Amino acid sequence: MDKILVVMSTYNGERYVEAQIESIMGQKDVDVTLLIRDDGSKDHTCEVIEQCMERYPDIRLIKGENIGYRKSFFNTLTAEREKAYDFYAFADQDDVWEPNKLKRAVYGLKRRNKPVMLYASALRVVDEDLNFRYDNAFPGIRIHYGSALTRQRLAGCTMVFSKGLYELCCLYQAKPGNEDLLSHDGLVYYICLLCGGDVIFDKKSYINYRRHADAFSRQGKSFWLKAESVLNIFTTSKNERYKQTKALADVYYERMPTDVQKTVDKVLNYQNSVHDTLALFLDPQFDSGLKSVDIVNKLAILMRCY
Repeated sequence: MDKILVVMSTYNGERYVEAQIESIMGQKDVDVTLLIRDDGSKDHTCEVIEQCMERYPDIRLIKGENIGYRKSFFNTLTAEREKAYDFYAFADQDDVWEPNKLKRAVYGLKRRNKPVMLYASALRVVDEDLNFRYDNAFPGIRIHYGSALTRQRLAGCTMVFSKGLYELCCLYQAKPGNEDLLSHDGLVYYICLLCGGDVIFDKKSYINYRRHADAFSRQGKSFWLKAESVLNIFTTSKNERYKQTKALADVYYERMPTDVQKTVDKVLNYQNSVHDTLALFLDPQFDSGLKSVDIVNKLAILMRCY
């Protein structure tokens, strides 16, 4: 059976983490190792995990200080470079996976059979009691770097990726001041696209994406939260897309196909002249499939704060 490393970062997740662990360790027709890093929980999360470890010998727990989920996920993932796995995956602490989630992903990846590959899927959104709410298949999603940079829409908790992509990810080292520039799942997605890898998007969901009470309270303010996440391109996230592209190009530029290099060059040079600004503004690849997001991003390009 194919060996898969599943990486989870936990924080104050005592209420839901056991159900998620059970669903991960119950995956069909794959050999799963679950590596969990606890990011400084203040509740009984670690105790719950340790109880699960008594039933499942293929669970490992790292107890760490609170460094934030981005570093917690990515640092834990890349620390496993000396171990031999066929595929890698991320898991959130409060979801519940269908038994064939990993099997379905591995089937798609092996059928494509490329060195650098990433699988992601739609989400079945449920409430805290796992009652169905709605399906999210990310309508209008576009799979290329310009679109992903405009809006990273793939869900990290659905991602499964190849050994080749994992090895590329291990090359990335954040520089001082850039540690929180890229999320763990965004990094994997961007690196795959930049290095000419294949992305498989499955419109079917094999994950119950739990939105519990705290999450729903945030959704009650969804208009303002969404507006803030889009409009911060002019404030707290000013020039972030440029900085992300620069950080990745410093590591991967020579590995990029020529057409991807041209796209990256447009981002890196768009502030140089009116001609270069318009070249990026008019590039059809910088289209996420979300009209409001795309309009704001186009405006940010014209204002040179992309």
